[in-house]
Amino acid sequence: MKIVVVSSGSVGNCTYLEANGTKIIIDTGRSYKITKERLNEQGIELKDIDAIFITHEHNDHVGHLNRFLKLTNAKLYINEESYEEIQKKDKNIAVYPHIFIEKEKRYDVGAFSLVPLEMSHDTVRCFGFIVKELNTNESFGIITDTGYLYEKYFNLLSKIKILVFESNHDVEMLTNSERPYFLIERILSRNGHLSNKECNNYLKKFISVDNKLIILGHLSKQCNSVEIVKKEIENNFGSNPPFSLKIVGYGEGLELINSEDY
Repeated sequence: MKIVVVSSGSVGNCTYLEANGTKIIIDTGRSYKITKERLNEQGIELKDIDAIFITHEHNDHVGHLNRFLKLTNAKLYINEESYEEIQKKDKNIAVYPHIFIEKEKRYDVGAFSLVPLEMSHDTVRCFGFIVKELNTNESFGIITDTGYLYEKYFNLLSKIKILVFESNHDVEMLTNSERPYFLIERILSRNGHLSNKECNNYLKKFISVDNKLIILGHLSKQCNSVEIVKKEIENNFGSNPPFSLKIVGYGEGLELINSEDY
């Protein structure tokens, strides 16, 4: 399985997955132009994708959905409630083929099977995704945009080889920031985002020898940094954690990852 985290953070989120000729995108929050350029740098042609999966309707995850659908002919996989919210702003989305997805049900697309997991976020519906490459042991997960992680998913996540996980903010930086009080409360709430501390607390609850690579993302621009996130990991897991670690800076991406290398 090939994985490219194209972009992560409130500026826009997008992740690319490929296996045996099947190509999918999770979220279209970064512009088509930037996404195309970043994938081209990895030798990947964006227009060839087969499916687009959407986590939720916030603009940093769907802001460029219409253009992606128009230029790629990919089939859209999205929860019905999220779809209806997007339609309020963009009725033209109805012309594109789509499939409504529900939490904890399996959806097969070519070489992949995907299962949406329920997140706790201030949206009509928000999903994380578990992705498996069929007929192999390769697996990937993405868990962001949640203020709480349901315990029922711990065992499942402990078996995921490569996992993108949210480490959004440093609580002290957030509470001392110049952001409006209502926004600070929203981010800290059960329906907000995972702090660095919460991220590590959850990791300690489910990390196993099967988790080979942890990618921490959706970092806040003003209230976090790669250095702070790394220090929090070291405080909890030591300088040599029991997994490989990558951290995606705000609005940045990662070079292509081949799951077989882990």
